[in-house]
Amino acid sequence: VSRQGWKRLQPQLDLLALFTQQLSRYLGQAVQLHRTHAQELTEQRDWQQLETRKLVHEVNNPLSIINNYLHILGMKLGKDNPAAEEISIIKEEITRVGDILARMRDIEVPGTREEGVLHLNQVIQELFRLFEKSLLRPNGIEAELNLDESIPPLLLGAGAVKQVLMNLVKNAAEAMPEGGRLRVSTRDRVHKNGNLYVELQVCDTGPGLSDQVLTALFKPVVSSKKDHSGLGLAIVKNLLDRLSAEVSCSSTAAQGTRFQILLPRTLAENERR
Repeated sequence: VSRQGWKRLQPQLDLLALFTQQLSRYLGQAVQLHRTHAQELTEQRDWQQLETRKLVHEVNNPLSIINNYLHILGMKLGKDNPAAEEISIIKEEITRVGDILARMRDIEVPGTREEGVLHLNQVIQELFRLFEKSLLRPNGIEAELNLDESIPPLLLGAGAVKQVLMNLVKNAAEAMPEGGRLRVSTRDRVHKNGNLYVELQVCDTGPGLSDQVLTALFKPVVSSKKDHSGLGLAIVKNLLDRLSAEVSCSSTAAQGTRFQILLPRTLAENERR
């Protein structure tokens, strides 16, 4: 303050001293409260990470045993047995479960885009061979595949796309407990806003979704089913976001539900054309 201002403040020095003491005490308490809260959050996060690692370790043990028994069963049946291919698919899925658990163990690390080579039609065909006997036929659901054979290998994570497809097919089957038709189709070279995509569609003839459900479809707590919270579609959205893919849904009581997924048409150097 100026010299004149200081003179005017002289009669209020006791009040100013009391004010600064109270302000200092308040700020000190606020800083200490912030530090305590930050420490509690750190301890809670460390505890959650430890518990997650324990859970992953415990789950991996039976998965390893199952995988070993499948390997032995495959050897006993021989490569020419019709069940050998199904056993191979199941072993791949168990391995993928292990990879998902490994990401849970390191959940503090932000998710990154999964790289790899995706043979889209092959992934669909393999999954439907597995679904046919375990999920579709027992529920009276007729499967129809309409796949564009011109789709080249894509530089996208096959595991993420497989998980997306499994969630959508499972949801469709649950929406048709008395039977129906499930159609999965692919299409190459779909243009949108100047970008090139590969399209994947999953359609069912179920009762459709209400407007309320459609409005917040990809949020974890929303579902038209009573047995879970709709977490599967939230996972679908998260996986597709990591792939820089787009997803949309249309649904009516008359025509059922259709999910359209646009996968980036990212090709290897030797596949670009």
